[in-house]
Amino acid sequence: MKKIKDQKVHRRTYEEIGELVTKARDRWRISLRHQIYMTAVFDALKGEEFGSSGRLDIEFHANENLEPCVKFSPLRLCVSKGTWTRASLGASLDNFKLAHELGHILLHKYHVLNFSNGREAQLTFIPNEESAEWQANAFAAQFLTPNELALNCGTRQALVEEFNYPPEFAEERLQYILEYKRRRYASGACSKCGSLCLEKFGSEFYCQNCDPLVSHL
Repeated sequence: MKKIKDQKVHRRTYEEIGELVTKARDRWRISLRHQIYMTAVFDALKGEEFGSSGRLDIEFHANENLEPCVKFSPLRLCVSKGTWTRASLGASLDNFKLAHELGHILLHKYHVLNFSNGREAQLTFIPNEESAEWQANAFAAQFLTPNELALNCGTRQALVEEFNYPPEFAEERLQYILEYKRRRYASGACSKCGSLCLEKFGSEFYCQNCDPLVSHL
């Protein structure tokens, strides 16, 4: 029987995790760009204080059969040299694994949490929002493909190519992006500049780019 590596944790929605991602990127001054190398992020964060969890360290090992994991007391990312090297060279899945572990560091405490690929590793009797693995994947997805940039992607292939995003997770991320676009841009586009950034004001729609009130056509 396959051992479940998941944990039941404090409930967080996809949107709430996205807000945490934005705050983390701002705090660490990670600019919006299409491709992020997580090895560079972890190198910069080594020694960073993470509240009561302490300072982050990175522990390398040679066992390629072990997935990356986060351990606490003391706080450290445990990762094989092979995974680290592949991620540093742009291997998308290994890069995602490291982003996933960063999510565990920010979202969860006190559990040894290994990367788990696939829903079979998630607990099935709790909502996604209370699954540690689901939350870490949601963090990784939004950290590597920020909504502000990913909104231009309409296909799985676009995500994979523009963000060096792992194909294994592209379809799920795409569905969240399309839903985000549907909710955000339900009002349509500005008739003057084509911008989708419209806000309703009375019976009219206000374009954030053009300033004047414009009718929704």
